[in-house]
Amino acid sequence: MKRLLTFLIVSLLSLSVFAQSAAELKNSGNKALRSKNYKLALEKYEAYFKVLEGKDNASVFNAAYCATKLKDYDKAVVYFSKSIKNRYKTTSAYKFKAIAYKKQNKEAQMVATLEEGLKAKPGNKKLEKLLYIHFLKKGTKLQKANKAVEARECFKKVAKLNTKKFKGDAFYSLGASFCNEGAMIIEKARPYANTKREKFAEEKGKAVKLYKEGIKYLDKALALNPNSESAKKTKEEALKTIK
Repeated sequence: MKRLLTFLIVSLLSLSVFAQSAAELKNSGNKALRSKNYKLALEKYEAYFKVLEGKDNASVFNAAYCATKLKDYDKAVVYFSKSIKNRYKTTSAYKFKAIAYKKQNKEAQMVATLEEGLKAKPGNKKLEKLLYIHFLKKGTKLQKANKAVEARECFKKVAKLNTKKFKGDAFYSLGASFCNEGAMIIEKARPYANTKREKFAEEKGKAVKLYKEGIKYLDKALALNPNSESAKKTKEEALKTIK
């Protein structure tokens, strides 16, 4: 009986030390985080996880944040993925996980993460904003490189978002893309205006189709933002050209 009691006492003492050790590691991690000592904070959290097998949701998220600050993006992805699985600060976890992929130039994974996040949080403006910035910048870059078709695919992705401003900007970009392509065709055909009128008429016909398609998108942009001077001006110029 004495041996049994001794065993129970030792066991209880071990559990007490175990719990105390875990609490000290967590508190040390939190203290280091508040001091912006991200390296030490991450070390403490990871030591804490070895004791508790990573079951503390808040600490898992904090560890992911520290990893981001330390530019250890692979580790950040792992911990933010756990936060998503834990359903803890889900929106922020999706957002920072996507940013971690972006920092590694992993575009496909970044986009997939944001799209997954929007399935879980439909219409979330923070997640939509990242997709908006990414595809609008990419589309603009492709447009400048005279890759209009590829650019418009990017703008169409933005147009599927729910946020009014994002959709409006996407519709304007689509409209301007079609109109710009039409303008380029007419500019190239201009030398034929007096010498090869049939050729000029043929090329202008192609341009007019593009302008009309552009006007459709510009009307959508104006429906969302009636005060858009850019959309108004582009539409006016398009209408003058197709008369």
